[in-house]
Amino acid sequence: MAWPKRRSRPDSGEKFRVTEAINRLELHVLATIEPEFKMEDIPRAFWSDHLVDTLSKPFALVPDSMHAEYWEYNVTLPVLGVHDVTVDVRFDLRQVSMLRPAQGQIECRRPQIDPILDVLTRMNHEVKEFNKVRVVGDWLNKYATHGAANYYCPWLKGLLPSDHAVNSLSGQRFDEPKADMAHIAPLMRECGAIVATAILAPKNVRPYNGFSVSFRNQVAQTHPGLEKPVFSRLDSQNINVL
Repeated sequence: MAWPKRRSRPDSGEKFRVTEAINRLELHVLATIEPEFKMEDIPRAFWSDHLVDTLSKPFALVPDSMHAEYWEYNVTLPVLGVHDVTVDVRFDLRQVSMLRPAQGQIECRRPQIDPILDVLTRMNHEVKEFNKVRVVGDWLNKYATHGAANYYCPWLKGLLPSDHAVNSLSGQRFDEPKADMAHIAPLMRECGAIVATAILAPKNVRPYNGFSVSFRNQVAQTHPGLEKPVFSRLDSQNINVL
């Protein structure tokens, strides 16, 4: 005799609140990427030696109220993939005793900027990996029951509180998601490795010492009735580099 099909308990709103857990794991992994440059190397990567020297000499001679708190800049990095990524750079000029340059002075000098671009490219790779987890989490919230999420994404348990309903559903019957899984199923399997690797990463978060970035990527999302995924912009959380 066939078993009766057990349904996951009904839930209102977001079933799988994993955003904060994903953000924490992402920061843990990003903190393992060690920059091979120092704060004092940053100005000469973005501005000429003459400009840096000119704006550094009078720093101690002007009142604190005239010191710029930070400098922000958007830079586009060439990365592998269909879309380029935009990086919002935030740099505290007070940490290098330098006045703020006028607009239009930026140069992005090579090879001085190469170590910075290398770190940012490596960090963006990890951000794109965790964006896959975010896409799957969003899909599960829209289309999957607790039981289906437990079956197709057992790694989800590592992102949820121990008392979440998903953790008590192992071996139970479930309703299949009411959406085509052709595009999302491979991503679900890939996310298992991403989350497992992140959980094993050292649990430390780099403090902010004056240099941080955020990334703006295009991510592919799948929806019922569409033959191909659609791309939308996803902004990362603020990430401390130094």
